[in-house]
Amino acid sequence: MTAPTIAEYLSYANLQIAAESFIRDEKTNRLRNAGTEYVDVLAAGNDHSSRFVKTQADKFADEWEVLDQKANTKTGFSGTLFRNRDTRETVLSFRSTEFIDDAARDNKATNELEIKNTGFAWGQIADMQAWYAELKADQTKLGGGQAFSVTGYSLGGHLATAFNLLNAGAAQRVVTFNGAGVGQMKDGTLAGALQEFKNLRGSTDKLAARFTETGLAATYRTLQEGLASGPITAASAQTWLQAQYTDPVSGQARALGPQAQMLQSALREIDAIAKEAVRVTTLVAGGTGEGASARPKEVTAQDIAGLDLNYRLAMQIAGQHTRSASLAAGAGQGFGDKQYGGQLANQYDVVGDTSPSVVSNSQWHYGQDVRIG
Repeated sequence: MTAPTIAEYLSYANLQIAAESFIRDEKTNRLRNAGTEYVDVLAAGNDHSSRFVKTQADKFADEWEVLDQKANTKTGFSGTLFRNRDTRETVLSFRSTEFIDDAARDNKATNELEIKNTGFAWGQIADMQAWYAELKADQTKLGGGQAFSVTGYSLGGHLATAFNLLNAGAAQRVVTFNGAGVGQMKDGTLAGALQEFKNLRGSTDKLAARFTETGLAATYRTLQEGLASGPITAASAQTWLQAQYTDPVSGQARALGPQAQMLQSALREIDAIAKEAVRVTTLVAGGTGEGASARPKEVTAQDIAGLDLNYRLAMQIAGQHTRSASLAAGAGQGFGDKQYGGQLANQYDVVGDTSPSVVSNSQWHYGQDVRIG
C-alpha cells in the first residue's frame, strides 16, 4: 500500500486523539458511541489536553463510528476500533500513557519497569493480543477479514510496533505518532517470550519450578501466598526474605543468589508501584482556573496487575530474552538519531522534528521516518 498522504496523516491523528477519549465508561462498561453522548465524550477527551473542540467532535462523529473500545485493563492497556461511515475504512488505535491519572500502571509499571528495563511492555502487549483475538472472532469487527490499519501515540506507538512485529502483514498500514520504540531479542522470538510471560504469570507451580536455589521455591510460595491474601506487604516481604539469608546467632548476612535477587527485585518493584499509586492521589491541579481543585483519578491496588508477584517474576524471566537500550544510549538517541532494528514496509513513524526527542527516539524503531517541522 502507498504511503499516506498529508490528509490521511491528519485523519489518523484525529483517530488517535479520539482513542484517547473514554468512550467506554470505565465505571459502567457502557459504550457511549451514539448521539450527543458520543460527541460529548470526544470533546471531553482524556480529561486533559487530548480532546476535540465541539465542532471537531461533531465532524468526527459524523464520519467515524466506534465499533468497540477496550477500557483500561489492569495493565493499563486500552484500544479503540473505528470504522468510517462512508468508506468503511477500519482503524485500530492504541491509547498512549495516561501520564498522571494512570501513573502507577502506565508510567511506573509499564514505561519504567518494563520498557526501560526489558524493552517491551509485556502486560499491555499481552492484553493487546488478547483483545485482537476477540476482535478477529467477531464477524462485525475484524472477523470477516476486513482490511484495517493501526495507529499509536507515545506508549501506544510502542504497542503498535509490537503489534506489527507479532502480527506480520495483518495491518495495511501502521502509523505511529512520537511513538516509543521497542527492545531487541537476545534469543528466541518476541512471540515465544510473550507466551512464556503469559504461562508463568498464570501459574505459581510453573514459577516455583524455576527456583532451583536451595529452599527458594518454598520461600517464593510463602511470599506469593502472603502477598495474595494480604497478611504481608512488599516492604515487609523484603525484610523477611533478607532474614532467610541471615544467621540468627551471628547476624551475619549471606549474599543472595541470582534467583533470590530476582525475587527481591520483584518485591522492590511491587513496593515502588504501590507507593506511586498512593502518591498521585495526593496531587492537586492547583492554580486559579477551571479545574484548579481537580485530582487524579484513583486506581486501586486490585486494578493494578503489576502488583502481583507472579506478574513481576514472569516479566523478569521473559525479559531475560530481550535487551533494552541503556540509559547512556537513550540519552544519546534523544539528542541524536533513531536506531533501527529493521524495516517494516507498512509502518510510518510520524515525529515532531525537534531536539531533544526522547520518547520518539527511544529504543529501536522499524517504520519509515516521517518528520514534521
